[in-house]
Amino acid sequence: MTMKIIQKNIQAFCLASALFNIATPANALVINATFDSNWLASAPPAATAAINAVDALFGSYFSNPGTVNISFGWNNVNGSVLPAGALGATSNVLQYGTLSQVSSLLSAYSASHPQNAVLASVVSHLPASVSNPGGSTLFGVSQAEMTALTGTNYAGPSAYVGFGNAVNWQYSQAGGIAAGAYDFFGTALHEVSHALGRVSYEFVTPSTPYLTPLDLTRYTCGTTTLNSTSGSTACFSINGGVTDLATFSPTSDSADWAGTSGTSGDPFGAYLAPGITTSMSAVNFQVMQALGWSVPEPGTIFLIAPALGAMVFARRRKAMARVLRP
Repeated sequence: MTMKIIQKNIQAFCLASALFNIATPANALVINATFDSNWLASAPPAATAAINAVDALFGSYFSNPGTVNISFGWNNVNGSVLPAGALGATSNVLQYGTLSQVSSLLSAYSASHPQNAVLASVVSHLPASVSNPGGSTLFGVSQAEMTALTGTNYAGPSAYVGFGNAVNWQYSQAGGIAAGAYDFFGTALHEVSHALGRVSYEFVTPSTPYLTPLDLTRYTCGTTTLNSTSGSTACFSINGGVTDLATFSPTSDSADWAGTSGTSGDPFGAYLAPGITTSMSAVNFQVMQALGWSVPEPGTIFLIAPALGAMVFARRRKAMARVLRP
């Protein structure tokens, strides 16, 4: 099953004022989870425990100070019912700015946080112009990413995440995910990372004319040419396309990694098959760092990632990545 993202552009703000409000990290990220009435009435306690564990895990990964509010729904995203068979979906609150404003925002954060070498490399290869097939001159920046880059806390949810209620979920990864079951913990990793800004607007439902900061790392594979064309194969690169680190999906959610079998075990993959246990990889941390999320110390990610396998609540086997992924 595929899960793209049901994306709703909820509110718009100007980025200009944020360019002069870059905060110095002092604390770790805090993800504040709230649960809607459907969740409170129908979701099993194990699902709530898994969400809290995933939120705490992302909080331990990233040293950006600030609080990101995420609202979780059971079989709905901010009141919109998930399609039949969907594993999950995410809807982000967006702020809008020009390429110049987004570049200035990323550059300012990078200059004050040189420990984020991935973002420093991305910034050194930012383009002077971008071809946007959607026609808009504006970029959509998730409000959660704004928190990462500016330290600004926003009232109300910065994103809405929902999980299907008709899925054979397995909430614990202990012993591996059983045949026919989907890894809920891994699915939550997938959706919460979307909520933190791992979004691209090339393959979303409904479609939107906006590109995102992630689209500044999309290159035609094997070249140094930015790729913002829907439906074409593109690769993730942090050095202007010189080195391809991963391939984005051309058929599902363009913020996810390519793959059709769903057996890669990567929580950021576009497809997820039942019976698969997922785990974070180095490139998953790199894509988050490219958006402005910083790990506390160099090499920390390699210490944290293996520990995931020992957690009681499994990652999920995601059937849908942002919208619906079969």
